[in-house]
Amino acid sequence: MGNNICQSCGMLLKHENKGTNSDKSKHDEYCLFCYQNGEFTDTSLTLDRQTEKLIDIAVEKMKIPREKAREQANKILPNLKRWKIE
Repeated sequence: MGNNICQSCGMLLKHENKGTNSDKSKHDEYCLFCYQNGEFTDTSLTLDRQTEKLIDIAVEKMKIPREKAREQANKILPNLKRWKIE
């Protein structure tokens, strides 16, 4: 996975949507929806909940069929830094 996507949700990272560190500087690995002020916005989020959240977004906003969205989420999310099991 490239460093150009959020390592929690897979969103394409651009300067304007990067999360922030505790000193308000931009974080290079997480988006503003996942990471603000040096911590995750939802510390209780699990990989399963993140997967379902992203599937719902893909279906509703991007009009991707649910099974295709699930396939993509299951392919991408487990490989991101926040969810990777070493």
